[in-house]
Amino acid sequence: PVEHYITHNGDFDFYRVHGQSYELATVQTWLEHVVLHEPMPAPVDSCAVAGLMDVLRTQACFGLSLRYALALALPTPSRLGWAAAQQPQLQPSSTPFPSYAQLEAVGMVFEQVL
Repeated sequence: PVEHYITHNGDFDFYRVHGQSYELATVQTWLEHVVLHEPMPAPVDSCAVAGLMDVLRTQACFGLSLRYALALALPTPSRLGWAAAQQPQLQPSSTPFPSYAQLEAVGMVFEQVL
């Protein structure tokens, strides 16, 4: 497992994906649906920075790479996570985004084939 410790003394106001900017609150909700599948541990921007680092760092792990591809690399990522993030009434556990365990299971197929 990889842990990220963030020392952050700045403002994280938005994140850009495919030319569209999402405000911090939307990014935090998106992380709840895509990474955590539960509420954020703290409502601070440093927590969102750490969550994004979890999504962006995928080296040597098919499951993490699949999550990145589904969450950020597809040309229409709004279908998987971003749309749910713009509906704060949805519970993170109700998002149709695959859990990490599901992504790892698919990743194991890649591991076996390669």
